[in-house]
Amino acid sequence: MPFIELDFAPLIELGAQHPLVISWMLFKWGGWVPVLFVLATGFRWIFILDRQIKFIGGVDPILLAIDVPKMTEQSPKAVENLFAHLQGTKSSLTWKERNIIGKIDPVFSFEIVSIDGYVQFLVRVWGRYRDVIEAVIYAQYPEAEIIEVEDYTKNVPQRWPNETHDLFGTEFILSKPTHYPIRTYPAFEHGLSAEFKDPMAGMLEALGRLQPGEQVWFQMAIQICEQDWKKAGEDLVKKLIGAKITPKATLADKLVSAPLSVIDELVKAVVESGGEPVKVKKDEPRSQMLFLSPGERTVVEQVGMKISKLGFKTKIRFIYIAPKGKLRTSTVIGFVRGAMSQFATLDMNKFGFGPGITTQRDYFWQMTSWSYYLSLTFFKSVNERMQNIFNGYKWRSTWVGRLPYYLNTEELATVWHFPVVTVKAPMVKKTESKRAEPPVGLPLERARPIRPAAQPPSAAPPGSPPPNLPTA
Repeated sequence: MPFIELDFAPLIELGAQHPLVISWMLFKWGGWVPVLFVLATGFRWIFILDRQIKFIGGVDPILLAIDVPKMTEQSPKAVENLFAHLQGTKSSLTWKERNIIGKIDPVFSFEIVSIDGYVQFLVRVWGRYRDVIEAVIYAQYPEAEIIEVEDYTKNVPQRWPNETHDLFGTEFILSKPTHYPIRTYPAFEHGLSAEFKDPMAGMLEALGRLQPGEQVWFQMAIQICEQDWKKAGEDLVKKLIGAKITPKATLADKLVSAPLSVIDELVKAVVESGGEPVKVKKDEPRSQMLFLSPGERTVVEQVGMKISKLGFKTKIRFIYIAPKGKLRTSTVIGFVRGAMSQFATLDMNKFGFGPGITTQRDYFWQMTSWSYYLSLTFFKSVNERMQNIFNGYKWRSTWVGRLPYYLNTEELATVWHFPVVTVKAPMVKKTESKRAEPPVGLPLERARPIRPAAQPPSAAPPGSPPPNLPTA
């Protein structure tokens, strides 16, 4: 009877060699393949990042200051329509545009700035999308005033820390996965009177109380993206209601399942050749909606509501700058943190300061850069955090700092919207006059002919200055 003989002597002999010899032999026998794959992937991402930086350098960003009328009666729903309209700026990028040119989807930055107590709403856009953002704002707020202004981040020191100013900065992150929603503006309407209690009122009032030399910057940078972020929310809803979830097969799953499917088909062919196949009835899982607890039912409804609307890749930053030695962290930071706490629900999601990016001294080795590197920890020093958060804000970046998350249009309009008529914060910049159409019977200047009338010839020869030009 034939048999197979396995000789393990070469492997035993290899195991007795020096570890460096073993590593070299394994590398020579095929270990170089994964190393080459990792290096090629790394060089590819470095190349794409370099192309993206060059592409962003040519988008010609502009900063627009927006003043809305004092007596506007628009609710945050108008700003939600604004965010939904921005999805139209997304284009289907080709492989060449993404990997060779480095083109990315557009980024918009919606900001609230208080300098010495004067509050201003701003939007930073790429130059090519200025007409889009202005048209959308005028559609919802016809009497708004939009002007281009200089970037205020250039009016402070660019290197941190420095001898003249102190800085506190952080990023707001979500406490739960991104498909769990925050508390949105419909929840701020009084049930009986239907009066809207604007969550922006407290924050704007606090920003108007800054002292001379103090500045507070609040930024919500959003990027147009694909809507595949909803998949995790859909899976959660299906899991809670007992629906069947079909996971997406990976490459490894396909490699393993291919030979197994061939064997399965052969077994079926052999069984069916012997007689009538036996049909096995599979019981479909029944819906668990009737058996859900009130909390689980709320999760299903709220998550379903969030993933039903357009979402954007989002990053929220907060920076507080004051003269050296005059940083009122407990007061000013408490104002902003309290304003963001209004959007929290204990059974859903809430905002919090991002660890590893907040400029606070948690441990003694975070005081300076050299102690940070000697400590071999993943916590950056406070000095590095200051410069990192400042650069991310100045560049309006969605990749500097913590990973971005996804907020839908309703959540975005809840966090950033123009104050309603009931908000009386006096330091918020608003339009001082009302625009109106001219009267119908207003006499107009006669239209000029398409072809201008012939002008008398000049006495001076071509190229010479006019004869009546006064000279010294």
